Amino acid sequence: MQSTRRKLAAGVATVFLAMTTLSGVSQAQDAPSDEATEMSPELRAMVEGLNPDIRITSVGEWDRVIDTLTQTSWRVHDAAAQEPDEGDQLLTAMWDKYILAADAKPRLDELRERARRESDAQDDKALQKTIAAAAPLVAEQKFRFVTVLTVIFQLANFEAHRSTLQPWLERASETERADADRLFAAGKEEVLSRVDALIRSDDHSALTVLSLASAGRESRLKLNDLRLRLVKAQAALPNPVTVEPRANLAACPPPAQSTSSREIPAIDAAKFPSSEKHYPQKEKAADIQGAPVVRASVSDTGCVLKVEIASTSGSAALDSAALSLALLGRYLPALKDGKAAPGTLLFRVKFELR
Repeated sequence: MQSTRRKLAAGVATVFLAMTTLSGVSQAQDAPSDEATEMSPELRAMVEGLNPDIRITSVGEWDRVIDTLTQTSWRVHDAAAQEPDEGDQLLTAMWDKYILAADAKPRLDELRERARRESDAQDDKALQKTIAAAAPLVAEQKFRFVTVLTVIFQLANFEAHRSTLQPWLERASETERADADRLFAAGKEEVLSRVDALIRSDDHSALTVLSLASAGRESRLKLNDLRLRLVKAQAALPNPVTVEPRANLAACPPPAQSTSSREIPAIDAAKFPSSEKHYPQKEKAADIQGAPVVRASVSDTGCVLKVEIASTSGSAALDSAALSLALLGRYLPALKDGKAAPGTLLFRVKFELR
């Protein structure tokens, strides 16, 4: 299930961040932050912490890295066993193929046994040489780990589109449903087709992994366009992703110092929150975009009393975020007969990746 894989990926990210903090091997790097590389904060922190020149200076640091990867492997397999589906099978297959796999684990085990003997013999010079030999192998495991996790997040992004599209596809034509299936398949294939080449790459930098974050983006944008077309085509039908209207339960701000220039209220642009700051993270990472229209009831003092969705974006998450933003906004009351007056206004909240 999409929610299960997202929770798993977020948990694995937390474990890995703790590991790199404990071992002192993470060095942040600058990386582009445009829409083509949008991802969750946890994953971005890990990717930008990739350091191809990782240094392990003690057996303890070495063991903490390998032990954490081993424990995470158990977690991956346990989660897949509890709620097995196609995505879980793919995750475990990738993990087994790339993380502590046959091309690395025997050599790491051999070096670790050598280090144990050298430590017992108090041969510090030989021990440091062995640790130095293990360092690039451990760095590669870290790189593989982050690459696999990035793939899981990217595939989860397609599942987010599927979940958002589903209510609209249920009323769509066979052709439209086939188009959606084709886009899902093409996008996932593009993501998976890049994995092996990245894993085998000699460049273990953050930018290498970030190149994977753009994989399948064209398909995601087309899925977004398909949803918007379906929303428009089904406008006369009941909204299948209804978000309930919200009343303002907070105390009203001081009365506005001016009014709208018309007989309807207006947004106080200087005191209105940015949609960028209210963009739901999951939808932003998945390229789920939209522009719901909000209807706001405003008092004669400029206090918002109630907000509701007048025209859906097709995404309940985006619609809900638009209402949250609208309740936080400041307004100018309507102007009627030269006096401030209550009224209702419509405005669009754009959640778009520029």
